[in-house]
Amino acid sequence: MKTYSQFNEDIEQRRQQLRQRSADQMASFKEKSRAAVETQKQRASETQEKSRAASQASKERASEAAQRRAAARAARQEAQQKAAERQQLKSEIKKELKSEK
Repeated sequence: MKTYSQFNEDIEQRRQQLRQRSADQMASFKEKSRAAVETQKQRASETQEKSRAASQASKERASEAAQRRAAARAARQEAQQKAAERQQLKSEIKKELKSEK
């Protein structure tokens, strides 16, 4: 049978073990929390970088599309101008032919 002092020692030993286990659990929890926060920050940073890259690519595509539209517009205007010049030459030739008759 245990004596009172042995019983008290056992209780004190169990208390110390419980404190140590509690401290270990707290340290483990804090480490897991730090890791989770770090992972979240890394994900947010990656997402932000992807967003920046997508935005930049979108701006570049929009700029290229604007340049293509401007080039197409210039080509149309040039074609219209050439057609007008051709029509004018035709008209002048017709007038000359009529005046010769």
